[in-house]
Amino acid sequence: MTASRSPVFERSHGTRPLLGLGAARFGAALFKARGQFTQSDTVTSDGVRLATWVGGAPAGRPVVLLHGFCGDHAAMRPLAQAIADRRRVVLYDARGHGKSGGFTGSARMRTLAEDLLTVLAAHAPNGADVVGLSMGAQTIFETLRIAGAGTLGRFVFIDQSPRIASGPDWPHGLFGEMDPVELQRVLAEIRAQPRRLAQAWLRGLWRSDEHLAMKLLLSPSMLLGLRHVPEATLRLADDMLQQDWRHEVQQLAHPTLLLYGGRSIYPGAGHWMADALPHAELAFFAESGHALVLEEPDRAARALRRFLLA
Repeated sequence: MTASRSPVFERSHGTRPLLGLGAARFGAALFKARGQFTQSDTVTSDGVRLATWVGGAPAGRPVVLLHGFCGDHAAMRPLAQAIADRRRVVLYDARGHGKSGGFTGSARMRTLAEDLLTVLAAHAPNGADVVGLSMGAQTIFETLRIAGAGTLGRFVFIDQSPRIASGPDWPHGLFGEMDPVELQRVLAEIRAQPRRLAQAWLRGLWRSDEHLAMKLLLSPSMLLGLRHVPEATLRLADDMLQQDWRHEVQQLAHPTLLLYGGRSIYPGAGHWMADALPHAELAFFAESGHALVLEEPDRAARALRRFLLA
């Protein structure tokens, strides 16, 4: 089996203009959100500096927004801007991404969860709501595992599965319905040809190539992250593939908003999450893929504002 035949590498939703309307809207939303947040550093227990941006209403309940794999906080700025008039907003570049420092030890999701706890202690000691896109959602899942919900109030998970690896009992992962032997084959191919991982993230997870150029222009850290795929970034991706957060998700009894792309690979996971969580509300973005916050930023912002400011 060659890497080009793996389902994650084949997934495609047709061709569209390289710079589409959704990308232009995201660019406009990002421009509108410029200059609203003050940058500083949050220092972790092992001395790594996390580039952090804080802004919004000083007296409002904090909301921490977490970006996705090989991205940076810029993807979340339009969402932050949508609630900044009434909420205190905290954004940061995850360790190994954007302007933040890298991994000092092994690249694991647990480290990212511990970093989130550090950010919460520094900027929201009395409680916060959290919004996680893709890897950001996984970071919240892992935080629930090691620390529980604590003082967290409302949760927003954007297009992520509580288990990425597929299996006989889980067809909602990154690779669809795949038996364990086939999954191990695909993982071996990714390790042997790390550039395939970049192709999977940029072509498999997104609806099409429509927004590729804009995403790369607006998020230079994505280029940096993909350049380091054979190193820490690949090890982090490998750790993601080993995780199963279904138990942690099923314990969550807090108000939760689930936003999923109708053309993403995760609609089944969205339905599972909605069934598993007693106080969840599920919304699909029919014309979007995994990067729905870039493809339909205005609608995503409206959904977030309605949920968090209700």
